[in-house]
Amino acid sequence: MSAASGRPSLSASLRATAPAWLASRALVLGAYLVASQAVAHGWIHKATAQSRIDQGLLGWDAGWYRAIAGHGYLPLGRESTRFFPLWPEMVRGVHLLGVPTSWALVGGASLLWWAALIAIDQLGASLAFDARRRTTAIWLLCLVPGAVATVLGYSEPLLVVLVAAALAVVYRPAGRSSPSTGAWLVIAVLGALAGATRPVGVLLVIPIAIEAWRRRSTGVAMVASIVALCSPLLGAGAYLLWVRSAFGDALAPLKVQTEAGHHGSLTNPITGVLHGVSLAAHGHLGALLHLPWVAVALVAVALGVRKLPLSATVYAVGILALALGGQNLDSFERYLLAVPTLFLVAAGWLGRRTVRIGVLLVLAAGLALTSVLVFADYLVP
Repeated sequence: MSAASGRPSLSASLRATAPAWLASRALVLGAYLVASQAVAHGWIHKATAQSRIDQGLLGWDAGWYRAIAGHGYLPLGRESTRFFPLWPEMVRGVHLLGVPTSWALVGGASLLWWAALIAIDQLGASLAFDARRRTTAIWLLCLVPGAVATVLGYSEPLLVVLVAAALAVVYRPAGRSSPSTGAWLVIAVLGALAGATRPVGVLLVIPIAIEAWRRRSTGVAMVASIVALCSPLLGAGAYLLWVRSAFGDALAPLKVQTEAGHHGSLTNPITGVLHGVSLAAHGHLGALLHLPWVAVALVAVALGVRKLPLSATVYAVGILALALGGQNLDSFERYLLAVPTLFLVAAGWLGRRTVRIGVLLVLAAGLALTSVLVFADYLVP
């Protein structure tokens, strides 16, 4: 640990995050083997289950990323535009070095998730959380149901490493002292990349803007802070401009995403929650599994008001509003991965060692079960 800053070294963060990272890989891969055997022996009769098993770790959205990395957007049509370009373009670049696309997707996602956990450990230190709470938060992040996406070839690991790293730099100076010009430029690069990774990456503008105003600088540093707060919009905007030139509609990614077959049209988050409750009352499996996490997330946001900077709380509210503002709760836990500060808050609830171990064991079982349902095509990751 750095005596000057009180932050752990990167090697210390690497060691601290390795066990949780390995455990989540083992649980999801074990669940895949269980699902494969269950389908092979006829214990799961769903007609589409075998095709999901055949897709392996490249099913669901990962299949789209593989196709985009291999063929680009134009041959795949307008539907493909809802997947922002940074992740498939990175995979394409690695493939040009001789690595098979499937390996680059799955291996790259897992390595990036480890990097994300390291960045989250650094972020927790920047927010003055102690080592025990940071380690607990890392375990929570690796065992929530949404963690299955970090083993598949999804873009979440890339998004989270960019978000966590940007926030770690934003919150690093203590009190009202502002980040340096160089730090603001680092934040700007990370913000632009986040905006080009997923639509929710644009919401990174919220904490950057609030902190830029709260700890406003003068001169060159002020200009750098303005560039930083605009950067997520610039990253996403560059992609949307390309979409307009290629498909004739800059808003095509957002229109596709809000179609009924995906997240659905945007609505009041309260309406979205009530719709989820209605579905759960009628036995909808996805809604039944998502609602407890909705409740936990809302409580964490409420308690985070006292534990986190205002900018982090407002950012969390923005992510939750987007996640709950559709026609379904699909992938809700995956959206939560982009708000690592909530997991740092939740980790504070698990003070006693016996409680902590018990909760983590339950979550591990839940991740395994969720993963089986994902591989058997019963649940959207």
